Amino acid sequence: MSRLAAPLCAAALTLLIGSLGAMTHITPIDTPAAQAESASTGSPAVSAAQETMSTTDIDGTSLSTWPGAQGPTVTVWDGAGKLSDTDKESLHQNTLKVAVPSVVTSVDYLTFATNDENLNDTVLNHLKQHRPDLLSPDQTKYADGHLIVAVGFDPRQNGVFGGEDVVKSIDLRKQERLETIVDAAKPGLRKGHYADGMVESVVAAADPNYKASGNTISPGLAAGLAAGGAVTVAGIGAVIAASMTSRRTNQARANFDTVSREYGRVAADLEAIDVRAHSLTSSFANDELRRQWEDVKQRFLQLHTTMNSIDHLTVDSPNKEFRRHHAALATAVEETTKMSQAEENINLLHDLENGNEEARRSQLQRLREDALKAKLDAPDDRYAAEYDSIMTRIDALAHNAASPTFMDEFTTILSDYQIVTKNMQENTMPEVLDKDDRVAPRIDSRDWNVGLGRNDFVPYLILSSWHSNDVAAAQSSSSSSVNTSYSSTSFSGAGGSSGW
Repeated sequence: MSRLAAPLCAAALTLLIGSLGAMTHITPIDTPAAQAESASTGSPAVSAAQETMSTTDIDGTSLSTWPGAQGPTVTVWDGAGKLSDTDKESLHQNTLKVAVPSVVTSVDYLTFATNDENLNDTVLNHLKQHRPDLLSPDQTKYADGHLIVAVGFDPRQNGVFGGEDVVKSIDLRKQERLETIVDAAKPGLRKGHYADGMVESVVAAADPNYKASGNTISPGLAAGLAAGGAVTVAGIGAVIAASMTSRRTNQARANFDTVSREYGRVAADLEAIDVRAHSLTSSFANDELRRQWEDVKQRFLQLHTTMNSIDHLTVDSPNKEFRRHHAALATAVEETTKMSQAEENINLLHDLENGNEEARRSQLQRLREDALKAKLDAPDDRYAAEYDSIMTRIDALAHNAASPTFMDEFTTILSDYQIVTKNMQENTMPEVLDKDDRVAPRIDSRDWNVGLGRNDFVPYLILSSWHSNDVAAAQSSSSSSVNTSYSSTSFSGAGGSSGW
């Protein structure tokens, strides 16, 4: 039996019986051998020094900081709550792979759950209140050495900003260049690949020849070619191919690391997850949710063949082997991640049904936040009053979370909320559900919530996000101009933002 596929074969036969010992000899990819392999691709020595990440509370959200050893310091503040720990580490590692100008001493990533129509104002106000170190001493510009990438989710806006020395180095005050750097993030953001999208703006900032296709020449290589005199088309093509090869190798190795850590654990727990999924009894565990669970489970079981195809890979395998199996590794990571997320969501529903008061109050709070957002956006007092009534009922149930009738009461509140929200959606954004991809997040999604999909229910925050995306896309198609203005007339920092 193959080394990597052994756990799933056991799961397929008994959903649990079998040994996972064959996985124990897999080592993380940041070993000296892996570092040597990575260096052979020509990428920066990302893993030469593994920085220690520290966290600090900023406005109720952790600020993750990786101090720069052989590259810039990287900070991530996820105020929107859209980034997993894996996403944050991906931001850190992938940022270090970008050959940013030497004047960039810190790359700072920010996300906001809600923001002004002009994201520039949101960023500036946040920095003034919580991160003055990212501003110049007189707070009229951004601090030297900093490259700031920001994303707002309501409305959907993204922007890039920088200190004056950074700005000069990457030509951020040139409108066309600014648009290229800001727009680089949009494809990833629109697909929900938030970390990838944000890093792409850094890639664009570092590369004066960046094109949206991603087939770019790094600044160092471009300078070397220019110094060499005439460059043939074939030579340029070779450089582009080398850059793409390096990216594919790094991503394949990262996927291998994830699969090595997560696949065996999930396969070992599969029977327990399946038993728990089938033990759910509330109305939320309807036929659609059970169908989704079976689909996720079967796709995971079918990974057996894929895992057999990459069984021979080890951390010391040559780069060409990782590139040859990059598609299989990507599939394995995708399905393993979806199964892990489905497990988390099933556990949540199980906890609600079985009296976990903390889980119950947390879920009620999520619903209350959704209702509050809907109330604030309500077009008239009639809708606002309905949402006020619903929030009052939510608060009362939160104070009685141990009630044996909790699930029935929660279901009733959610049903009434659905009626009001659907009515308001039909009157204020009637076309928001017209697109084929506008479906409620599935059980294997990070955005899934209890009640999603039940009677076609979609929470207001998701509807509003879709609507904002439609508006931003329409505005972007009519004009790609990036907004560089601020409400504060005394501030003249470089950079700007636009809708995604």
